[in-house]
Amino acid sequence: MFCVILSALTMEQIGAEPAKKVGLDDYVLVLGPKKIEQVRTDASGLTYCSTTKSLFMVINGAALVVELGLDGSTKRIIKLNGFSDVEGIFHVRDNVFWVVEEGRGNICRILIDKDTRVVDYGAGSTFVFHLEAGMGNKGLEGLSYDPEKKRFFSVKERNPRKIYEIEEPPTRGRPGETPGKAKFRLLWDIQASNLQMSDLSGVHFDSRTGHLLILSDESKCVVETTEKGKEISRLRLVKGNAGLPHNVPQAEGITMGPAGTLYICSEPNFFYVFKRKK
Repeated sequence: MFCVILSALTMEQIGAEPAKKVGLDDYVLVLGPKKIEQVRTDASGLTYCSTTKSLFMVINGAALVVELGLDGSTKRIIKLNGFSDVEGIFHVRDNVFWVVEEGRGNICRILIDKDTRVVDYGAGSTFVFHLEAGMGNKGLEGLSYDPEKKRFFSVKERNPRKIYEIEEPPTRGRPGETPGKAKFRLLWDIQASNLQMSDLSGVHFDSRTGHLLILSDESKCVVETTEKGKEISRLRLVKGNAGLPHNVPQAEGITMGPAGTLYICSEPNFFYVFKRKK
C-alpha cells in the first residue's frame, strides 16, 4: 500500500497530466442545426449563465446580446450602445458579464440583470480595459474565465494566432476615461504548435479538468488542450461526424453547461447542442 501511495504522489510531483478529460471525441449532436429566432446574421460569442440557467450570445455587427433558452429559443434581446464589433461574452458571477471588442482589443465589464434591455458604453457600471492595439478584423475572438485563479482566456483569430491568459482587471476609475491596460501573457506559441487549426474563433475553459476547448471556424473543429497546448481530444464539426447532417458553416461561439453539455453557435444564425455518449 505504501508503495502505491508513494508512486501516485511522485507522479503528481513530476507534473503528470490529470486523468480527467472532457473527451470531445465521445460527444454527439442532440439538437441542431436550429435557426435562432429574431437573429438573421453575425451570431458570435456564447456563454452559460448560472444565475438565469440560460445562455447569452453576442451579435457582433449590430452590437447586441441575445438571451437564449438551453434549446436555442430567443428570450430577449439587449442593445449594446456604443460598443464595437463584440465577438465574445462570458458570465462571471451574479449579474456580472465581460465582453470583448475585436478590433479595439478591449475587454469590457457590463452588468445584466433580469430587466436589462440596453447597456451603454459610458454607463457607471461599465469598465473598459485595453489588451493590445491594432488588432483590426483579425483580433479578439471569444472569452472564458477561470473562477479559481480569477483569470480570463481569449484568442486572437489570426495574423498571428494567439491564446491569451488575462488577469482579471480591477474595476476602478471613472467610466469614459482612457481604458486601463490589462495584464496578460501568452499561454503558448500556437503558431508553432501542431493543433492543425488555421484560425481561432472561440475558447472555453473547463474548470472541472483545467482544460481549454479551442474552436476553429476554418478548420471546423473543437480541440481540447492542456494549458501547455497538448491535445487531449477533438470534435470535428463536419458532415457525418458526431451525427452532424451538414458541416457547421462558421462556428463562432462555444460554451459548456454544468452537466458538460456543449453549446455552439454558428454564423449566420445556427445553434447546436452536443452531449457526451453514455
